[in-house]
Amino acid sequence: MKKRKQNQSSAAIMQRSLVSMVATLTLALGLLIVAAVGHQLYEQVVLSTDHIAASLKQTVIDGDDDWKNWRKNSTLDTSSTYVHVHN
Repeated sequence: MKKRKQNQSSAAIMQRSLVSMVATLTLALGLLIVAAVGHQLYEQVVLSTDHIAASLKQTVIDGDDDWKNWRKNSTLDTSSTYVHVHN
């Protein structure tokens, strides 16, 4: 199998350079966007967790009725919140 000879004209060299530059920039920007959005979501979860923990520390929940009342009256989204209680 013969190796195909690359075109060495200046137009071909510029085209190869442009294609590689666009591919590299697209990949880099894609990775940067994924990292930025992931970091923003992480910070949002940390902030939400801190608010839930602070709200729970300020309340006295010693029974199931109190817990249901707190969840109903709380402005925090607790649909995916799990609480580990230890004495």
